[in-house]
Amino acid sequence: LDSSGVLLVLDPRRRRSGPATPFQRIWCDFEEAVAVDHTNHLVLDIATCLETGASSVLTAGVTRVDQARAKERGTLAAQQKMLRERSFPIDIIEAGLQVRIEDGKASREVDRLHILNCLCGRPLNAIPVPTEHPEFDRVNGRLRAVFAVAAWRNALHKGKVDVLKLPEVLSGDEWLTSLLLDLSDCKELVDADSVGRGLRGLRSLEDLTLDLSSSPHLRSLSGLGVAMRPGTNLVALRSLTVQLTCCAELRDVRPLTKGVRELPALRRLDLNLAGCQQLGLAEPDAAEDEGIGSLGIETLAGHAALESVTLALNDCRYITHYERFVAGLRGLSALESLSMDLIGCQRFPWCLQRLFSTPDAFFAAAINATAGAGELCDGRGGADLGTVVAELFVS
Repeated sequence: LDSSGVLLVLDPRRRRSGPATPFQRIWCDFEEAVAVDHTNHLVLDIATCLETGASSVLTAGVTRVDQARAKERGTLAAQQKMLRERSFPIDIIEAGLQVRIEDGKASREVDRLHILNCLCGRPLNAIPVPTEHPEFDRVNGRLRAVFAVAAWRNALHKGKVDVLKLPEVLSGDEWLTSLLLDLSDCKELVDADSVGRGLRGLRSLEDLTLDLSSSPHLRSLSGLGVAMRPGTNLVALRSLTVQLTCCAELRDVRPLTKGVRELPALRRLDLNLAGCQQLGLAEPDAAEDEGIGSLGIETLAGHAALESVTLALNDCRYITHYERFVAGLRGLSALESLSMDLIGCQRFPWCLQRLFSTPDAFFAAAINATAGAGELCDGRGGADLGTVVAELFVS
C-alpha cells in the first residue's frame, strides 16, 4: 500500500508513565526513522490526547479544517493552525526535542539488536550494538528538528523559543534538504534573529521557504542576513522564497538582499514585499540614508548562479532609485527569468509601475523612463538619473 505520511501518537504525562512513551520503544523509533528519511517523502504529523479527552495534533502545514475556519472567520489559515495547536502539551514537545533513538527498548532484545544494526547499515546480528553512530545522530537530529519547526509558532506566542532552544535544535539538523517555516501573522515577531540562528547549521539545505507575512511588528531582518554570511553553512541553498507581505513596520530589507548575494549556489529567488507600505522609509530619528529606498537590489550584481528572480513590490510607495534595480539585475550574468510587480511604486516613473515578466521588458521600460526621467520622477529618483541609467546600457 502507498502511504503519504505517518501519524505519531504520543501519550501525555501520567502518574506512572509518559510523556512521549513511544520514543522509548525501539519499534516506534524505527518507524520514525523511516518517516524522516527524506528519500521517502513522508509527512510526519504528531498527535496526543488531552486530559479533557480531546485530541491535539501538530501538522506539517495547514489543514483543510484550518482553511475552512479561516474563511468562515475572516482570518488566515496559519492563524487557525496556531489556535488549534496551542493546546499541545509543552512537556511532550520537550521530550521530542531531546529524543535519542539509540536508547529505545524492546520486549525482545534481539529486536533491538536488529533494528539498531539496520539503522547503522550493519549485519543484523552484529554485536555489540554501537552506542554511538552517525546514523543515530542523523535520525535524532531530523526528529528533533521536526518538533522544533512544528512548535515554533506557538513557542513564539508563549515567549519560549529560546527557552526550548528551538534555533539550536533546528540548526543541528545538518541533513535537512527542504524547509518550510511558517510564522505568518505572528504579533510577537519583531525580528528574525532566532530564525537566522536556526538556519546557520543547515549545510545540506537546498530549498527554503520562510513565511513571515502579516507580522505587524516585524522591523528587522538582520538575523537573516547574518545567517547567509560566508561560513554559516547555507552553501547548498538553491531556492529561496521569503514572504513578507503586509509587514506594516518593516522599513529595511537590505540585510536580506545583501545576504542573498553571499549564497553561492542560489538559482531562484522569490521575494514578496507587497503591501509593506513603510518599506524604504528611513526611521524618523535616523540620519538620511538614500540607499534604503533601493532595497539593496544593486548588491545582487555579480551573483554568478542566480537564474530566476521574482519580486513583488506592489504598493511599496517609498522605494526609489530604479537605476539601482537596473544595475543589480543587469549584473546577474545567469539571469534567465524575471518577474516583477511594481504597481503602486509611486516614486518610480509611470512606465515602470506595472508588471514585468522578462528581463528585456524591464530593461526596455527603464530606457524609456530615462528619456523622461526628470519629468516623470519629479527629481525623486536620484541626481542626474538619465545619465546614470544610460551608462548602464553602454557596452
